[in-house]
Amino acid sequence: IADLTIEILSGNTVLLIEGCSTALVLASRGFQSRSIAEPPAEKVLQGPREGFTEVLLFNVSLVRRKLCNPDLRFEFRRIGKQSQTMVAVGYMDGIADSAILEEVNRRLDKIQIDGILDANYVEELIKDDPWSPFKTIGSTERPDIVTAKLLEGHAAIFIDGTPVVLTAPYFFLEYFQTNDDYYTNFYAATFNRWLRTLGFWATISLPAIFLGLFTFHQELLPTRFLMNLSAAREQLPFPTLMEMLLLIFGFELIREGGAKAPANFGQTLGIVGGLVLGQAAVDAKLVSIPVVIIIAFTGITGLMIPQLKSPVILFRLAFLFLASLWGLPGYLAGLFCLLLHLSSLKSFTIPYTSALSNSPQTMLQDTFLRAPWFRMIYRPDALAKNNHRRQLRCILLLLLPLLLTGCTSSREINDVALISGITVEVAGNQWYVHAQIPEISKDEEDLRLISGQGPTFEKAMENLHELANEELYLHHSKSVALTGDFTRTHLSQIVNYILDHRELRIASDVVVFHNTAPLSLDHMKLQKMLLSKPKIYQLNQQLASGADPIHLPLLSVSEDGSFLVEGTYSVKGNSEHGF
Repeated sequence: IADLTIEILSGNTVLLIEGCSTALVLASRGFQSRSIAEPPAEKVLQGPREGFTEVLLFNVSLVRRKLCNPDLRFEFRRIGKQSQTMVAVGYMDGIADSAILEEVNRRLDKIQIDGILDANYVEELIKDDPWSPFKTIGSTERPDIVTAKLLEGHAAIFIDGTPVVLTAPYFFLEYFQTNDDYYTNFYAATFNRWLRTLGFWATISLPAIFLGLFTFHQELLPTRFLMNLSAAREQLPFPTLMEMLLLIFGFELIREGGAKAPANFGQTLGIVGGLVLGQAAVDAKLVSIPVVIIIAFTGITGLMIPQLKSPVILFRLAFLFLASLWGLPGYLAGLFCLLLHLSSLKSFTIPYTSALSNSPQTMLQDTFLRAPWFRMIYRPDALAKNNHRRQLRCILLLLLPLLLTGCTSSREINDVALISGITVEVAGNQWYVHAQIPEISKDEEDLRLISGQGPTFEKAMENLHELANEELYLHHSKSVALTGDFTRTHLSQIVNYILDHRELRIASDVVVFHNTAPLSLDHMKLQKMLLSKPKIYQLNQQLASGADPIHLPLLSVSEDGSFLVEGTYSVKGNSEHGF
């Protein structure tokens, strides 16, 4: 009686016959429905333009029309204590794994809820890891995608009242596959798939990498590029991390507002939010232009795969905070945890990343490459009955950069003095160290010198740090200029200090200037000469081997500021030198 009541309430006719203990249900239901149209969120340039509607039987018929095969089966059931929503599980008999079908049916039968109004109700109730931001069940509004999944061995879950059909199992690489890939040339499809993969990595990683390099590892950036970044951050009130957070949340607000705004206002909102507010924020010196470029680029790449919106937002912020605490090692640790999480996920008893560990004959058919149809002769091994899991051994290699990459404390580049080179002068028993600070403000360049002195090179360096009213950043010092009478002992002091402290680069060039005042020496111009000069580590090797003499290039500065090669400065023994 309960089943008959549901059929009557849904619009069907029930035929009762005297003397018969069963009743016939006649499909006499009539209703209004939305016409079949292309789904707005899954448009294609070439291919079918049909989309599911909210009527389950219509959706089933759209798939049945593409698969005129008696092996296409549908199992119907009602879910929802109050709504009694009709749900159908479709599969290809003889292709789909029976174990997967049993698991799908078992999870559907366990659902206890008042009503099912959309496919996401079912998805959240039967997904493998409910706390993971990644989908373990696919969803689409296109009949051609569902048909392709059925032919591969997936199961499809149709729900009455929604145009979204769920597919299970669902693998991570399916995020980067679109139906356009199969309706265009396989070369273009492969290239576009690579772009999506690169876009996913860029949108979650670029802000963290930029922040880590800019605040922890400035020595990894080219000197000129770092100086331009420093000039762009002049007079900004917020640190780089705060700038990025403000822009990320601002972009998300504009994106969400554009998605919910009427169609006539969406383009206007994008222009006002992206151009007017963005340019106004730069002109008001609230944010810097490099940060705007990074966040805008990551925002665009984040739109390439709409299904990854939730993981992208979560991991972009997580990587950003890790990079703000520990620099690049923090980002790499977050990336390692992400890959470890993906490797631990399952979708209906099948490993989430199993497409990365298939047999060689199917590995490159439809993963990061889209092979031509005449080469795709095997179905995915992950959907076969006797699937064997293989661990992603290459993931352990990510531990190596964590061990090799070091970081100190976080700092904004505008809070330190960027030293381009040092000039060392010895006069009697006194050492003088002059550090050159290049400064860029808008289109103007200037050089500033600070000096320290002491009885030894180490004491002179200590005095240099004490006299400076800001932190000195010596990692970008690529040249060490010597003036005065230098002996082997003097060279040993400089080399040993650099090897012990590593403030200066062990690959810094060493030259000697003849009768040159320190104030007239431009290290930025000196580094462009590209002469074959000995490095600090080469001098260390010569000193350790007892090489005698040690030859250093001898230069001078002309009146116009150019450098002239005068010859060679030779250091002999313990106190002798010559030209």
